[in-house]
Amino acid sequence: MAALKGCLRLFFAAKLSTRAASNVTLRELIVCNFKEDISLDSWTCTSDEVMGGKSMVELTRTKNGHASFCGHLSTDLPPDKVTKHSGFCTMRLNPKMNRWGTVLSTDVTSYDVMQLRLRGDGRTYMVSIQPPGYNTDDMYQAFIYTRGGPFWEEVTIPFTKFLFTTAGYLQDRQPTFHRYKTIGISIMDRINGPFCLELDYMKLRETFYQPKYFVEHAGRDLDY
Repeated sequence: MAALKGCLRLFFAAKLSTRAASNVTLRELIVCNFKEDISLDSWTCTSDEVMGGKSMVELTRTKNGHASFCGHLSTDLPPDKVTKHSGFCTMRLNPKMNRWGTVLSTDVTSYDVMQLRLRGDGRTYMVSIQPPGYNTDDMYQAFIYTRGGPFWEEVTIPFTKFLFTTAGYLQDRQPTFHRYKTIGISIMDRINGPFCLELDYMKLRETFYQPKYFVEHAGRDLDY
């Protein structure tokens, strides 16, 4: 009987949430609108050049006002005979800080997807989200498979597609992230040659409205 009551409560809660969703504006957070932002100084580019590699990267603005993440990827190893892998280029959003120099984080619990408008070259890129914490090697990462060609595309990545990694290694434990410090885009597909990714905007969006009661009590009601 308790199980039946729990199922009925969930059913009517879902009905109410669907009805309420029709009258609710889904939220979104603009991470960066590259065409409207006057400066690209809030982003920092790095490559394996810092460790002796030969990859090159730069972030510039196109004549139409979009950001252009372009360069040349090289997997040639540096002459130190210690490095075993090379070939990466990254653009990273500089973390926000308060007046005392403390790094601030952004709450993302109201959103469930990342959306980017971009024009790629057919190569595979990676978007990385760094959560708060002392271990800077912790990242949530997902791939971006660009089509190439002259047309722009809108890429939507659900948060559930981001995998938790440490120093690039996939972890058995996959916690849900609720806040981020920085966001970055990188290329490391081990293909030597030029690359170019144009970006219009990056934002976080809410795609499914869930009333607070439904979220908090759904699991409890099913726990029979």
